[in-house]
Amino acid sequence: MRISVKSRRVGGTHWERVGARTTDSSGRIRFSHRPSHAMEYRLRHGGTSTTRPDASPIVTVTLDPRSRTTIAVTAPADPVTAGDTATLVATLRRTDGTTVGGQTLTLHARQAPLTTWTKVAAQSTNAKGRVAFVHRPEGNVVYEVRHAGSATTLGSVSARPVVMVSFAVAIELSAATAAHASDVTLSGSIAPLPPVGVGTLWMKTGTGDWQEVQNLPYDSSGTFSVSLPDAHREFTSTGCRSPATTSTHRAPVGYAAWK
Repeated sequence: MRISVKSRRVGGTHWERVGARTTDSSGRIRFSHRPSHAMEYRLRHGGTSTTRPDASPIVTVTLDPRSRTTIAVTAPADPVTAGDTATLVATLRRTDGTTVGGQTLTLHARQAPLTTWTKVAAQSTNAKGRVAFVHRPEGNVVYEVRHAGSATTLGSVSARPVVMVSFAVAIELSAATAAHASDVTLSGSIAPLPPVGVGTLWMKTGTGDWQEVQNLPYDSSGTFSVSLPDAHREFTSTGCRSPATTSTHRAPVGYAAWK
């Protein structure tokens, strides 16, 4: 059956038809409308040869007077050296583009690839709607800026920038040349200690591309030691990549291959 949808402003007397729908097999309709004021709605059925006219009770929809908001955030594009701080600048705006001052924004962080968020800072926006958060990441960190809302604004959440961290890596080989079918030991350290206990070992031939070879586990002091089998003799330099995603710090060492 055909159902019409009518509306009027709260306190008004004139009903306007805003649309009509045909009921589905369950006798239901779905209707969407974007009110610009507090509105009253009701459904009406004009009747057919088999049904009588009828009208639903009036339903009132009120509007939240607070402004919708968005948060734009910028973060360092290049990796941050371990121990240094990263500055993230966030701007709170209404959806019409105007900035909002005097509102609280909170900075949340989680270590990549972990999933637990931690609140690390809170600040009020200045007259231009901005705050600058300064944080010292211990490893690769995913950030999120949040606004919980206020008496005049609705809450919002920013995109999630990732700040990479480069660790200082010291690497040395037990021998620059080696006999055929013998191993060479690569040892070294990573400082400060990254939050994830496994890096990756990379090698390349001359000016060629870096290639990931194997995991590089390190102990609680950040030191590591691995044997490079004879199959890797074709590579002429090595490096260590810090944990998680694409944060990289390589410390090349010479390696004269046996041929």
